[in-house]
Amino acid sequence: MRFQTSFLVSLLLTLPVFGSLEPPTTADDAELMALEARAARSLKKRATNPPAKAPVKAPAPAPAKAPVKAPAAAPAKAPAAAPVKAPAQAPAKAPVKAPAQAPAKAPAKAPANVPAKAPAPPPAAKAPSKAPAKAPTKAPAKAPAKAKKSCQAQITKALQARYAEFTLNRHEARAGLAHPSGKGRVTLFHGTDPSKAASLTAGVNLAKTAPTGDFNHKPEVPGGFYLTDSVIAAAQFACWGAEQGEPAKVDVFEYAWDGVGAGVFEFPGQTPDWLEFLFYNSEEDTTRENVDDDFRAQAVEIYKNKVMITGPMNGQDDELITNEFQQYAIINQAAVTSRLRLVARHQNIVCKNVPQADALTTTLYTKGQGGNPSFQSLLTKLQNPNLVSALESC
Repeated sequence: MRFQTSFLVSLLLTLPVFGSLEPPTTADDAELMALEARAARSLKKRATNPPAKAPVKAPAPAPAKAPVKAPAAAPAKAPAAAPVKAPAQAPAKAPVKAPAQAPAKAPAKAPANVPAKAPAPPPAAKAPSKAPAKAPTKAPAKAPAKAKKSCQAQITKALQARYAEFTLNRHEARAGLAHPSGKGRVTLFHGTDPSKAASLTAGVNLAKTAPTGDFNHKPEVPGGFYLTDSVIAAAQFACWGAEQGEPAKVDVFEYAWDGVGAGVFEFPGQTPDWLEFLFYNSEEDTTRENVDDDFRAQAVEIYKNKVMITGPMNGQDDELITNEFQQYAIINQAAVTSRLRLVARHQNIVCKNVPQADALTTTLYTKGQGGNPSFQSLLTKLQNPNLVSALESC
């Protein structure tokens, strides 16, 4: 138990009164001074005690509160406020928006527009594809086409001059172009490529001809062997007809046909029945007869007991053939064997000497018919390799 210093001092001061009534001596004075010194030390100690309590209380709360609150508040708020807000706002807005907009848009649009479009057209297979494709395709296609037309125009003009000597006499002019009937004895011609000509010298086999044609359809008939009534018309078909390949030279076979008493059907011109018959025979199915066609009944009558069908030729693919062309189709093998006789093979007819389309005039058509006085003269010109000069032949 502790007593306060003031209490002890007071107690000591009262001792002389209660202990003895004798006057104080020197010893007493010394003792009193000692007590006073002790009291002074106690007072001094008391004065210094508050700091003892302060250090205990102060250090404890002060360090606890100061370090805790100060570091907690200051570092927390200062770094939180300064670094957070400053970097959050300044860097956030500057770096975020700037990089986000500038780099995002620049790289996005620049690479997308510039690299994407720039590299795409040159390397992309479009530039090389279109340039080579169009240049080689269209240029050669159009240029030769124009050059070819121009060349053919020169040839046609030259041929007109070369054939100018052929004129119709008064009788021929009055009669006009006449196609002989297949029901009599008539000279007919068949033009072909020289590579196919050899087989014809051995005879005509209808089974080896095309299964469909203007006047034949298989199995209604076994085939069709087609001829015409003018040597120059036969040459024109062999040179410029559809699917002929435009050979440089052709051969024309001359035949004698005897149609007396034979079953021959003749179309008088480009009649509705003629056109319907062409459509009937264009059916590609040759495994059965064309029983579903509306013209079936009439077609059966035309084929019935017939060995030859004659009429004009003017199909969609015949734009380079004269409109005067007359065709004779033999559709019976027995008739080929008994009524058709090979007379001659006219070789090396030059296709450049043969006029195209209606440049083959009525006069030339007539001069090319069998028995015409100018037949041999016209044939000689057709076979002349120098009829058209090098300049005119392009």
